[in-house]
Parts: sequence; structure tokens; C-alpha cells
Amino acid sequence: MAPKKDLDIAIIGGGIAGLTLAMALHHHGVPFTLYEQAPAFGGIGAGVSFTPSAIHAMQCCYDGIYAAFEKVCTRNEWESKQKLWFDYHDGYNTPPGRSFAISNSLGQKGVHRARFLDHLAKLIPKHVARFNEVITSISGAAKGKLVMEFIDGTTAEAGHHSMRRYQVPSPARAVPDVQAIILSQLCAQNTCMNMRPGGHGLTSPVKSSTVMIVVAFHTSEEPWKGSERNVRRATRADALRDFTGHGQDVTKILQLIDEKLNVCLRSIKGSLTVLATPPSHEAVNSPADLELVLAVFDECRREKWQWLLESSRFIGDCYERRAEGVDSVFGKIEHEINTRNSIIADVECPEMCQQARDSFSRKCGGIVREFSAYI
Repeated sequence: MAPKKDLDIAIIGGGIAGLTLAMALHHHGVPFTLYEQAPAFGGIGAGVSFTPSAIHAMQCCYDGIYAAFEKVCTRNEWESKQKLWFDYHDGYNTPPGRSFAISNSLGQKGVHRARFLDHLAKLIPKHVARFNEVITSISGAAKGKLVMEFIDGTTAEAGHHSMRRYQVPSPARAVPDVQAIILSQLCAQNTCMNMRPGGHGLTSPVKSSTVMIVVAFHTSEEPWKGSERNVRRATRADALRDFTGHGQDVTKILQLIDEKLNVCLRSIKGSLTVLATPPSHEAVNSPADLELVLAVFDECRREKWQWLLESSRFIGDCYERRAEGVDSVFGKIEHEINTRNSIIADVECPEMCQQARDSFSRKCGGIVREFSAYI
């Protein structure tokens, strides 16, 4: 571990990104406190997939992150699907026929989010986390500090902070004992995406293919009924109604999910996510130095991050045959997914780090030997 730095970092949120940042900071000897509103680290049982570039970033941040990932990740079950990202199906057809397939260099590597978080939490010291902390506001203070106010009226200071907001599609539920369920083995043991106008649904095996994750998206022009909250209650019957007209595989799977569900907004305007791992060379030892690091991070990543948000929305529209210039032409949908996925999955992490080193060196007038920055 690197020598301890004279910095004071606050991480708000103990999800995958928060814990990854915590481990990178700890590994580089940067003091921090992690604030989590839940009573303990944990997560919903959603499935999360990682691209080759994301897996490489884990290794660059800290080897322990990748080791934890390898302990819990699940690949497609069939030997013929080892390089597959998703099989894409026409959601209208019964039985569904595969329209096209998207592959990459590693195929599908997914985790059960709660299990992954459990392994990540074991890698950071217990004393750095504060639970049951609900932050209501953040304001500036003297000497560049930030003051966080909590719902119980207490406050805390930190030199820098990282804010994140998770938005989860719904319904997202785990269907257990996949092998015992009478479903298409293709969908139960390998990643599949069903597409049709107005909605799409994906299935992904996790926990060594003993659990199947189901995530369903429905596009509606109706006003959100959840008031100011991002989540509201719904039922299995609501989901089945929203997916009326989908193929038999989709409706069979929805019939197996929990009776009571949470429905969440797919996207919310105005949310901001910032995540950076610090440099580990001797020049960065103060909040002023870290300001420069974050400026470099913003310079290197902001344009890519904004593109990712816009591209993700466009691909979601492709799944539902509503993307401009693509519509229901499967060949065009396949081309757009392949092109946009390759921009994300085929990123060279060492090259990005070198760009950041060069930028930092120009700004501080020195030579940077070690620097990592990932979003």
C-alpha cells in the first residue's frame, strides 16, 4: 500500500462504484470515509454485466476487485455461446426466432449484484464506513472543504466528495432454480433480449446458472404516478398487462416473478455521477492537487460520458423499434448495437491512462509515473 496522503475524501453511496472507488483510494493510501444510508452494504438482486473494458478497469484500479468479480461471475452456459453478449429475438414471435446475435472478445460476464457487493465490502476496512447516514445537503466551507448535512441534523466535512445515483429498470427480479423451471433452455442458460415496439425484456443467468435475472422495460406516454419518488409499487398483473402481445417466452417468464414489484423510472433529468480514482505519484498530496486531478479526469472523460448517456438511450429506442433512421429494420439495429458496443467494450484502458498522465503532466509541469482514472 502507498504512503498515506494528506487528503480527506467523502464517498457518498456504497454501491459497486462507491466500493470500487473506496478500494482504489485505500490501496493508494488516501484516507476517506464512506457514507451509506442503508444499515449495511447490500443490494438488490439485479444482474449486472461487464464489458471487456470494464473488467480491465477493475484490474487497473486494484487486483482485488477483479478477484472478487471472478468469484461470483457467471458466463453463458452453452459452449457455443461463450463469446456471446446477447441473442436478440423478435418479441412478437411465438416461439421466438433469433433475429441476430452480438458478440465480443469475452462474451457475457455477469454477476448477481448483491453477491458481488458482499465480496467487495470484505476488501475495505470496517472503520471507514458509516451506515444509516442519509445526506440532505452539501455546501461549501472554508479552505475548500465541503460540509455534508445529514437527516438527523449532524454534519461532517470532507475535502472532496463523489456523488452517484442509481436508476434501476423494473421489474428486475431473480427467478430461482432455473434448471427446474420449464422454460426455453436457450433463455434460461444464456443471455437473451426480446424486442418489440413499446417494450423489451432481457434474461441473464447468474449464481452459476441457478438463478435467472429478469429485467423488463416498458415505455409509456402516461405521466409518472410516483410523485417525487423514483420508485412505486406495482404487481405482476401490471407487468403482464404492459407486455400484452409479447411472445410466449416473455409472458411465461413474467408469470414466474414476484407478485409485488417495484416500478422505477428509467431515466431522470438532472442527475450527476462523478467517479475518479486518484493518482499515486508523490506530487498529489493536498486538496489543491486533487482539484487538478479531477480537472484532468473531467477533460478526459466528460465527452465520453455524455456520449454514453445519449448512445444508451438511442440503443434502448432501437430495442423498441423507435430509433430515428432505424425503425424495425433488424439489420440496422444490429449495426447500431455492434458499432456503439465496440466503442465501449474495445476501449484500451492503458491508452486512456496515458492520455491522463500526459494531460496532468502538462498542467503541473512535472512527469507523472502513475495515474488511473475510470468512470
